[in-house]
Amino acid sequence: MKKALLIGCGAEIGSNLVLLSAKYNFGFIIDTIVNQPIKNDPVFPKLNQAHSIQARLELAQPIDAGVVSVLEENKILVYEKEINLIFKELNNFIEDKTKIYWDIIILATSKEHLNNSDLLNKLKAKGKYIFGMAESSIMNNFYPALLNFNSKMMNTNYINKNDRLFSLGSCQTNGWLAQFTVILDILKNIKNLSLDRIEVDIIHPETPTGRIGTKSFSPRSQDSRNNLRPSFSQIEKAMKKLLPGITSLQTVSLRVPIEEPGYQITRTFFKGDINKDFGHRFEEYFIKAASEFDTVDYTHIPLGSKAYKHRKAIAHVLPYPYLRFYENCFSTEQSIHQIITQAFISNVYAYCYQSLVAIKNIATDHK
Repeated sequence: MKKALLIGCGAEIGSNLVLLSAKYNFGFIIDTIVNQPIKNDPVFPKLNQAHSIQARLELAQPIDAGVVSVLEENKILVYEKEINLIFKELNNFIEDKTKIYWDIIILATSKEHLNNSDLLNKLKAKGKYIFGMAESSIMNNFYPALLNFNSKMMNTNYINKNDRLFSLGSCQTNGWLAQFTVILDILKNIKNLSLDRIEVDIIHPETPTGRIGTKSFSPRSQDSRNNLRPSFSQIEKAMKKLLPGITSLQTVSLRVPIEEPGYQITRTFFKGDINKDFGHRFEEYFIKAASEFDTVDYTHIPLGSKAYKHRKAIAHVLPYPYLRFYENCFSTEQSIHQIITQAFISNVYAYCYQSLVAIKNIATDHK
């Protein structure tokens, strides 16, 4: 069994990576966590930093209560698997000369770290493959939602045998891609096909970076209570990278004080020779195509977001009338058609699960 190091055991992404890697067999196990020191609470003198990690794990997936226990201050047990804890600032850990080498390093800290070439190069001395849980401009992009998917319409995942640094993209990017792969699969046999424009609107659930009380004008630094905030996403950067030459916009990003999953509305504009049968049977085509992908699920019942929180698909596409196809939507001679999908996006649980699947594909299956 290959060993993995997790850097950053946050309340959501890091915690879910730990729990899922211990619960399921991905061909590797997170056996060590590096986290910045956590201040203890003097009111509870018998509890230490390991109990703080336990608290994060317990609250990340409360449905699985009792699977986490503290063995000592630098060791916990998760699903009967021992995990070592190292409480150090990242820079201090990197400079540590202790010769321990991992097959996999997962960086779940900040976007800044994923764009720091000096830090990433130093991490190569501690692990064979380094994976980042966000977008990066200097790492090789490998999106879980594009695993084993190829299309002439888009720049898909490519691995060079010498690649060691991989960015797995953001949850929003993978949520959009999970839907978009189905759309491209439906359109692949249409003659004279060309993509014209892609738009994505996002309703983003609150994250641990949210706060109570306003610190500044920045939307993420404003009070999250009863306060819908304009926000931003990394998705547009990824869209332009994956679809160069095509107008792609992330038009709306609204941050709301709820737990995952969030919500996306995507609009795909294209040209091509379609027949009447395509419009009449569009939902049927979508259902059939979606069934071929593990990252997307077509739901026949329009349930609310809570239903999808602990499912393994990243995108849960809602049925008609939320799913739409419009032929010649602008009523012009150019005959531009539009596909609209609306889906709940698993920003944490499924994003982490599918990221672990992608890591397995590279670190244990790829030669």
